[in-house]
Amino acid sequence: MSGKLCTAEEAALKINDGDTLYFPAFAEEVTTALEERFLKTGHPGNLEIYAPVGISYFKENNGLNRFAHPGMVRRVVSSHIWSSFRMRELIAANECEAYILPLGVMSRMFREIAVAARGNGPGGILTKVGLGTFVDPREGGGKANERTKEKGEDLVKLVEWNGEEYLFYPAPKLDSCILSCTTADEKGNATSEDELISLGPSPAIACKACGGTVIAQVQNYAKADTLYSRNIAIPGIFVDHVVVEPYEKTLAKKFVDWGFGRLKPEWTGEVRIPFETMPPMPHSIDKVTARVALTQVTPHSTINFGFGQSTGVIYLAYTEEGLSDLVTSILEIGIIGGVPGIGEQFACTTNPEALTTPDYVFDYIWGGGFDYAFLAFAETDSHGNANVSRFGDVIAGPGGFVDISHNAKNVCFVGTFTTGAMKARCDRGKLEIEKDGDVVKFKKHVQEITFNAKRSLASGNQKITIATERALFEITNEGLLLKAIAPGIDLQKHILEKMEFKPIVPRDLELLDEKIYRPEPMGLREKLLRNE
Repeated sequence: MSGKLCTAEEAALKINDGDTLYFPAFAEEVTTALEERFLKTGHPGNLEIYAPVGISYFKENNGLNRFAHPGMVRRVVSSHIWSSFRMRELIAANECEAYILPLGVMSRMFREIAVAARGNGPGGILTKVGLGTFVDPREGGGKANERTKEKGEDLVKLVEWNGEEYLFYPAPKLDSCILSCTTADEKGNATSEDELISLGPSPAIACKACGGTVIAQVQNYAKADTLYSRNIAIPGIFVDHVVVEPYEKTLAKKFVDWGFGRLKPEWTGEVRIPFETMPPMPHSIDKVTARVALTQVTPHSTINFGFGQSTGVIYLAYTEEGLSDLVTSILEIGIIGGVPGIGEQFACTTNPEALTTPDYVFDYIWGGGFDYAFLAFAETDSHGNANVSRFGDVIAGPGGFVDISHNAKNVCFVGTFTTGAMKARCDRGKLEIEKDGDVVKFKKHVQEITFNAKRSLASGNQKITIATERALFEITNEGLLLKAIAPGIDLQKHILEKMEFKPIVPRDLELLDEKIYRPEPMGLREKLLRNE
């Protein structure tokens, strides 16, 4: 074959037993070949996989699930494995070690690996991100199952520097790296114009600095020196092998198979569509919850948001309230501006203003450059600690939650007050609870601390609120303060009796704006412009 081109089966032979492998989430052709090789021969086995976002889609055998076989994996390190159901089962069965680390740490780690390989760096990331949370060695060190807690080494270390506590995340040595790109030429120069997420060259550079092997999977293969140089996302000097993926296995084809239709050009930045042409968000409890959160923003703000109900905040801001010129969204996977998809289409952002890479966005996040973080939550306690990373025996992982909540000027946790078959409706500007949820989310103690409120409050740099469909809270040094409740809500029946602790209730308790509960837009744009 010409240049660096090889088959997926040949690429699979480049990965050896015991390798430390970087895997981003896609590259279906190569990972299929790896799985088939292991099932036939037992090789490669004993792999250590670094998968910053361990994504698999729709409970299919794809993504990180391809590695979920006893003996194939020794250790998995990721920030989020919720959708990788087979890998979660392998971890729960203690068939491998598993560590959950913050996504920002993992994204920025690869730049450190590159310089540390020759002794030109400290060999890891030194940061306060994660202190007091489940990744702090005093709280478990990110170890996700019993096997890891009993036998696993410490991948997070507590250190003191200049008289202050920090966490140190040692950088691994990479042996191999699989990347997903759009087009590569015979020299290995690769573009990423059709990728929803571009990871940039950092993982490839890190792997090459360690003497490892880099495999780029692409949709198209071109002659040398025919690609426009400014479109090159990964220079060929960092790529050893190129595998062309048949269309049937590409993400574009899978979007059709999953019922989403074609991979839309407004997602990859090729065209922009009017925001008002996007489908309206149904008038539902999810919508009014997002509205309660959205009413807190100020003009000319930069807003980060997470997966789940918090996505609706920015969706409403851009599509219904006309705030696209007054707020700017940022998504930690590298997307600036635009409206994220709902649910499984989270990464499919409509009308992104700019597309960059996660490591640079996390530089911005760690620097505290953004104004608001709207993040979903599973449970919170009387201190304001929040959990999004573990649900019973199910390991989800926080993604970028730890990095974002640690650094935002304003943090707002967004979610329904209870969960589990809750039914409610909005009628004439009031909220009516028809059946409350079976699961209490305001607990005496959270199962796992993903956000440490005490440390946040001690910094003096953050305002922390919790927005639900029926109440708005603020986290204070004295405890959880109930700021306002929805019209139509009974304080005792619908709030206090549905909490495992009593919040601070002021005498002058406010009512949330009734416009939140009406079907028409709230007119938030006019309100923000008046307050500029």
